Amino acid sequence: MSDKAFDRAAELFLDKVVAEEYFSTRSSERARRILDRLIQENQTPLIFLLGEPGSGKTQMVKLLEKELPQKGRVPILFDDPFCDRSTLLQKLAQKVGIETDANDERLKQRLCRVYGEYPHLIIFDEAQLLTFEVLEFIRILSDTGEFRFLLAMHRKEGEAILAKPHFRSRPHRVVETGMLDEEEILHYLQLKFREAGLHELIDLMDRHQIKKLHRLSRGNFRMTKRLLHAAFSLMHEAQERDMPRYAKPCDTIWCMAAIQTGAEDA
Repeated sequence: MSDKAFDRAAELFLDKVVAEEYFSTRSSERARRILDRLIQENQTPLIFLLGEPGSGKTQMVKLLEKELPQKGRVPILFDDPFCDRSTLLQKLAQKVGIETDANDERLKQRLCRVYGEYPHLIIFDEAQLLTFEVLEFIRILSDTGEFRFLLAMHRKEGEAILAKPHFRSRPHRVVETGMLDEEEILHYLQLKFREAGLHELIDLMDRHQIKKLHRLSRGNFRMTKRLLHAAFSLMHEAQERDMPRYAKPCDTIWCMAAIQTGAEDA
């Protein structure tokens, strides 16, 4: 094993959220296909992207932001959901270059005209943090038919919102992200190692180790990456300290990685 292999492997699994880090799984590709169809149909004003924390919602949002312009759509992404009704109107106006000195009702009317003229998608990531007032206002804006929204949020909070009569009765669609299975984790690792030229690590993470990793992460993509980053950092440290017993995947390494990441409490 080369001196820096474990250190380089740990760097591969840093918890970054960028479009390039998107990993195709059966559930994510299904969600992606459905989202693409809904967006292209231009008929559903309110789309909910639901999933457990760490299941890849933000990754999907970043990918959409990158790809939508190539499909003739304008992505308008809000990844800071802390706002009130007036602030939301002002932010929507700023995104399309409209002066914000009008009162809320006149500004809303101007925005309806402008947003109704071109294909756009207003995306809120971590939308479970929006206040009920703002969520209700988003529903009202979507009712005009001029605004299209994608709300990415945790499944539990999303289901609670959709259970409310004034949301349930409005046209909307729900798209869900899922968890990784063992085969997908194995494929993800092999892909990352090959891309980084770390072929020597492919056999090290055999199916027995993948099974342990899947059990600890419960198939959660974010937790899978965090566990891998912690485990390879620990193995690198063991190698540096000349402790060959721990310079490989083993129960002790996974236990320590689980403690570091909080996986044992998941």
